[in-house]
Amino acid sequence: MAAPPPPDTSLDLNIDITFLRAEFWFDMLEKAILVLVNSITAGILLLIFSLVICLVTSTIRRVGTNAKRPVNPEILNFVLSVIRAILWLAVIPILIMRIGIASDSLVAVVTSITLSVAMSVRPLAENLFAGVTLLAEKVYRVGDVVVI
Repeated sequence: MAAPPPPDTSLDLNIDITFLRAEFWFDMLEKAILVLVNSITAGILLLIFSLVICLVTSTIRRVGTNAKRPVNPEILNFVLSVIRAILWLAVIPILIMRIGIASDSLVAVVTSITLSVAMSVRPLAENLFAGVTLLAEKVYRVGDVVVI
């Protein structure tokens, strides 16, 4: 009968040393430059979109305060706030995708957040639209006292 083989006492030295290769560092440098270029591009787009949003809101304010037919200032401020929020909500995903974040995960996150916020804000939105309707119909003005 033969003796059992001796136990293996050698060390497994299969260490991944890809970080010591020049190709690894060239790939890392290429990725870093790509991130830098995308970030600079996103910053420039942010400045351009900010200017466009300011121009749009100032034009709407100028039209709203026209001497021929001025709009109620409360309604004008509300409309400008809504337009500004909508424009920023359209710009932010563009900037995020320009940086390099995947759009499919962004859409999933935004959809779930929107659904949860919409369900929780519904009563507040009903009261907000009722107030805007009161302002639009000019039943009450700022400074009026209402006795209940």
